[in-house]
Amino acid sequence: MKRILQISRVGQPGGPGNRKGFHVFDRAEVLGSAFVGEFAVVSDFAKVDQGACVYGHANVSCYAKVREVALVFESAQLRGWAVVSGKAVVAGKALVKDNAQVRDFAFVTGNSVVAGNSVVGGAARVEGSALVHGHAKVAGSATVQGNAQIGGYAVILGGFWDGSEGEITEGIWVAPGQPQVRRSATLDLGVQPSP
Repeated sequence: MKRILQISRVGQPGGPGNRKGFHVFDRAEVLGSAFVGEFAVVSDFAKVDQGACVYGHANVSCYAKVREVALVFESAQLRGWAVVSGKAVVAGKALVKDNAQVRDFAFVTGNSVVAGNSVVGGAARVEGSALVHGHAKVAGSATVQGNAQIGGYAVILGGFWDGSEGEITEGIWVAPGQPQVRRSATLDLGVQPSP
């Protein structure tokens, strides 16, 4: 069952699972059993698919999508064509924007930013004030935290990155100071190296 909700003020009924007080504006779509919480905002052409949850003071706007059973909560924001899918979680004051994707079991929190065409997947974590941008990929069991910056065409597959290593913009890394040695390990995690 597909519903297009066009609600211009607080307190309109939103269907099953939605509490009084949520905000769905413009041509935003909330499908099936998706949950939009009391203070959350879904606007523009954003889409929250069946099973996904947006609550707290979260904001999903533009053409952003929350799919499958993904969660977006607290004061997290999705903008542009960003996609959060799988069992991924975006929380805190995190921002996912542009064409960025957060998927699988990834967790993005704190004041972190995931932007550009970057992908955070697997069981990766992005926290603190970390920045993942460009065409970068963070996957596997990697934790990008603190003031770490991962950009360009870098592929991070593991380790704890805190910013002390400087901005990483290229190469395939299994941990700080340990570049990837064989291509098959990246293919096992579903990560394609940059051209």
